[in-house]
Amino acid sequence: MPRRIIAARRVFSLLLFCLASLILSPTTQAQSPGNGLTLENGDAAAAYGIVSVLGVADHPTFRKWQLDLLLNSTEPAFLAFGEDPIPSPGLLSTLDTSLYPDGEHQLRLRVVHSNLNYDEYFLPIHIANQSGGGENPATPPQPAQTAPQPATVPTPVPASAPAPAAAMARTLTGNGLSVVAQGDSLSVRGVANHPTFRKWQIDLLLNGDPNQAVFLGVGEERVTAERELLTLSPADYPPGSQQLRLRVVYGRLDYDEYLTPLAIGSGGMGVSTLSATTRSRLVTRGPGAGKAVYLTFDDGPHFRYTPQILEVLAEYDAKATFFVVGRSAQNQGELIKKMYDAGHAIGNHSWNHSKLGSADWDTFEKEVEGTEQVLGGYGSHCLRPPYGDVGPNLLANADTAGYSLIYWTVDPLDWLNQNPETIASRVLTKVQPGSIVLLHDGGDNRTGTIEALGTILATLSAEGYTFPALCR
Repeated sequence: MPRRIIAARRVFSLLLFCLASLILSPTTQAQSPGNGLTLENGDAAAAYGIVSVLGVADHPTFRKWQLDLLLNSTEPAFLAFGEDPIPSPGLLSTLDTSLYPDGEHQLRLRVVHSNLNYDEYFLPIHIANQSGGGENPATPPQPAQTAPQPATVPTPVPASAPAPAAAMARTLTGNGLSVVAQGDSLSVRGVANHPTFRKWQIDLLLNGDPNQAVFLGVGEERVTAERELLTLSPADYPPGSQQLRLRVVYGRLDYDEYLTPLAIGSGGMGVSTLSATTRSRLVTRGPGAGKAVYLTFDDGPHFRYTPQILEVLAEYDAKATFFVVGRSAQNQGELIKKMYDAGHAIGNHSWNHSKLGSADWDTFEKEVEGTEQVLGGYGSHCLRPPYGDVGPNLLANADTAGYSLIYWTVDPLDWLNQNPETIASRVLTKVQPGSIVLLHDGGDNRTGTIEALGTILATLSAEGYTFPALCR
């Protein structure tokens, strides 16, 4: 081929490359910034009023993103989430700073990807409505806070010896909850309103822990004036310092939270042991004598991970309770027998890992008794509610079927993050005598849980803890 033609083609190719670079470079740079957060119409060093939170949330194996405001950089308040990647800076949420206390906080963006691992990105934000010139409501509603102000919450209600109703009631002028004693039950009253209202939901946070939320009720009509939203029986729940949480959902499924403390007394109400008289109660802690800790594993059995967990437990002479899913157990009779023969307890986690809080009796029977039949004589009458979903229907159905409902005290979220150091640290920093620890042997890759288990057992054994089975 003549050299002049080759040279001409090279020049032409170079020109095309340069032209393509000029056209495509701005777009590529706009779509490929790193994940993170910025404020569009506010100063993070002194934010007030309503500000727009922009961000990038992308990953090759993207699953979802979630945005939270960490009050005092520790207590999370949910702001928004999405299931579509955001490859270029886009609006994540509008933040009404007047709903939150002044001070140093953090915005946290979680980008969840493969195996439910996630990366976190933080933006410090100083809310300064009092000093920044922002308009504050005369009586702002109190969202979730680490230490609610006494003037905005009612006196805790002892369930075993209720105070007079007049002493507990309060007049609500904005969103929030109040509690009034009515014989052996409690009337939960509230206001739930917003210009773009979608629904309200009330949960009971056991020990004030958002990871131990028990569903109580939901409504799809706005409540503009205080009225009764639901009633609850304190006898169905464990004694201790709990919290009622009202979520008012609005707009694009954003929501605000309002917390009210609720002290449930121990005078015959609640549950602390697994005696026959306590069935259908919600068990969140086992007997703590002798520094006992109760290890529990959900979502198995798994043909690969459950045997490995059994080996680690045997190394430390530790027993555990395995809450199995019926569909996973139906063809693993030998493994179920091996678990039982090793001294472990086997509990029920439904057939399909279905929510049971509001299920009718027919659904409950199919899910729970179907699993019971597969387990045969190896199963116990302990039931771990899938997703921690507990409601009046489940309490009644479990009572009818003779099941104890087993919740948990410590949840290291190993289903979300399989980093073994993280799992072990979350357990070791929270565990106490009597704690019920929630772990998983099925549902996904559990190599991180297995590695963390060795660390947990070695550390707690050295501190004198024992590990009996809870439901044996």
